[in-house]
Amino acid sequence: MTINYLSQIIGSEEDALRLLVAILACYPLAIIYRTFIYKLPERFQHVFFVVTGVLLYLFFCGVAIIHTLFSIIIAYLIVNLIPGTALSVAAAHIFFLGHLLIGIWFVESSTYDITWTTPFCILTLKMTALVMDVYDGHLQKKSEPQQQSKTAITDKPNLLEIAAFVFFFSGTLTGPHFSLKRFREFVKGDYLDKERNKVRQSSIMASLQRFVVGVFFAVLYKWGTVWVPDSYFNSPEFLTPRAYPGGRFRGGGGTNTGWAQKFLAFTLAFRTQIFLYINFHLFCAAGENFLEFGAQEAR
Repeated sequence: MTINYLSQIIGSEEDALRLLVAILACYPLAIIYRTFIYKLPERFQHVFFVVTGVLLYLFFCGVAIIHTLFSIIIAYLIVNLIPGTALSVAAAHIFFLGHLLIGIWFVESSTYDITWTTPFCILTLKMTALVMDVYDGHLQKKSEPQQQSKTAITDKPNLLEIAAFVFFFSGTLTGPHFSLKRFREFVKGDYLDKERNKVRQSSIMASLQRFVVGVFFAVLYKWGTVWVPDSYFNSPEFLTPRAYPGGRFRGGGGTNTGWAQKFLAFTLAFRTQIFLYINFHLFCAAGENFLEFGAQEAR
């Protein structure tokens, strides 16, 4: 059974279903990591993150992964050829943000689209933050430590580490965003129980709680699209004084009223927030809870 066929059965867009399946795939990947990988040397962990992340990308957006691979190479060149300079910061913003904006210009339509630009938003944050952290690391060597020292990078990352940072399965497609310094602490085992060199405690229940919350928001979002579809907000019926779908919101004479239009606009914004909550809760369940990614700060 293909993803396309399954999406037709459940009445969902294929791209949205691929994204959801990729998110849910983080659960078994987290189990594999916590069972076999987390005690291995850093280089082997990096290879695991790159391989699994590339597979998730190929499943989600296919050959469009070329945009991510190209950006990883550009980030490596920036932090190694012109590190710690104002030019590096400017180049990062111009290239990564420009790449994202141009991509959106060419691939987005009038409706809400899930394309390669969806994970590229997270990549843009990661890569610009990485370059700025390297910049802060160079400043830190010359002056007193500042607030930026919490995420500053004094030793430049190699190409494999940058790729692992980008493709780390818990946050590669929809986030959450985290700094390279925190990623390094995670890989080195700084969040483990130092006495036993193991994870501090089981996080199965915490993961299940996040999963239930994610499913709840997914159902709520799907119900909202049935009630008020995205396409309606770009239709002539919404933009001109006519009756709302199904006659649910009618003013005197059957025309749009100010409060009704504001209510529907609020509904669209609320549903967008629900969609963000779906991604946040499902990914955090596999990342921060299951992997104990934030265990050090939680204690």
